[in-house]
Amino acid sequence: MMDGVVQSFVEDLDVCNDEATLEEMFGRWLSTFGVRFFAYNMHRISPVVSPNHLEPNPQRFIISNYPQKWRFHYFREKYEQVDPVLNRVSSIRGIIQWSDIVGLEDLTRKQSKLLGEALDAGLAGGLTFPILTELGESVAISVVPDQGLPDAKNFSASLPTVHILAQCFHQKARKVLLGLSMKEGASRRKALLSPREVEVLTWIAKGKTAWETAQILNISQKSVDFYTDMAKNKLHAMNRTHAVVKGIIMGLISLV
Repeated sequence: MMDGVVQSFVEDLDVCNDEATLEEMFGRWLSTFGVRFFAYNMHRISPVVSPNHLEPNPQRFIISNYPQKWRFHYFREKYEQVDPVLNRVSSIRGIIQWSDIVGLEDLTRKQSKLLGEALDAGLAGGLTFPILTELGESVAISVVPDQGLPDAKNFSASLPTVHILAQCFHQKARKVLLGLSMKEGASRRKALLSPREVEVLTWIAKGKTAWETAQILNISQKSVDFYTDMAKNKLHAMNRTHAVVKGIIMGLISLV
């Protein structure tokens, strides 16, 4: 029985290629198990190239059908920085019952305020599944049962199946979200330099002198020097060789 459910769920996942379809599909499936709201959180620390150097770049991805008013309030108050449930994801292996968090002595005033406001917003009786994933990532899926359903008390019986679906959802959501992030990041990086600056750096990378680059692009050598200096400043490079190296690493120029 469970195998058939998981297979059908995976088939539905396969056709989801963006956040909107993932949210709709997962919410629809979870509702059949008595879940009213869910939130998928992936916090990722990955090394990326910044304009200055290679540095850790924290990324947070969220797919959720929580009430829009609550989501707006949550991020406006910067609750994601202090959320006591998410803070425990990396240190707890099993399911985190929200009711076990409320009343803990080590909660800060802001964390207690968050939990109280979540309860007032209808997010009561929730639990969170920590998801095993790759090094440098912290992933959790939280679900809130529909308290108005007659079988809400039997919700715990469906948790093993919900947990498996959550694992499957993460595998697909991770691919979609990171794929979209890489496309957006590449677009932003390419916008860092003007087309002419890219052309000049590309020819310099191919070993051409400023004079040769000027002849190829049909501009003056003075213009080549100007565009080179502009690129150096934007990339925080010490010299033109440094600018070329950074441009290659960041994917701004290609030698192909």
